[in-house]
Amino acid sequence: MATLIALALGAAAPISAARAADYPTRPVTVVVPYAPGGQTDAFARIMAEALRESLGQPVIVDNKPGAGTMIGSEYVARAAPDGYTILVATPGVVVAPFFTDRSKDVINRGGLKVASVAVEEVLYRHPAIREAAVVAIPHPALGEDVAACVVAREGATLDVEDLSAFCARSLADYARPRRWLVIDELPKNPMGKVLKKELRQRLAATAP
Repeated sequence: MATLIALALGAAAPISAARAADYPTRPVTVVVPYAPGGQTDAFARIMAEALRESLGQPVIVDNKPGAGTMIGSEYVARAAPDGYTILVATPGVVVAPFFTDRSKDVINRGGLKVASVAVEEVLYRHPAIREAAVVAIPHPALGEDVAACVVAREGATLDVEDLSAFCARSLADYARPRRWLVIDELPKNPMGKVLKKELRQRLAATAP
């Protein structure tokens, strides 16, 4: 299996096998908010070379001097919807993985941007989850909130409290799912793409 290494606060986290197969067909960009030649740039290029070897595909290092480390989620929200973007903030200390998604799947929770696929990556690490999809749902005060639709592995049982605690170990509070929908299968089109619009409709129909 081709392994893509994402680093967050200096800790390595291998991407789940369920999603790793998607990456060879998706562009990968490593964003550096500084000019070429510095320590952060050198670190990013070493990381990019490791990704090239793991993925067997080109990895672009995109220098954006002056952008600052706050480029993160805002950059991803504007990135190509089929891309995979990593922000290198400082060498070896913070390499923040931001996974791009279609703009409608970037959840705006009270002004804080949550890339749905980043939350899905965490859910796929849970041993009892076979499939997961994260979508936005309406919130009366925040505008949008985070909802997760999950499918259990054969013979496994999913407990919402356990899932919430699992997410709390890896996600910021604002990025954690507040609504859960446990279903038998994720709805997909003939090409295998998850139909998130249908999931949003199901969540709306079961809203408390």
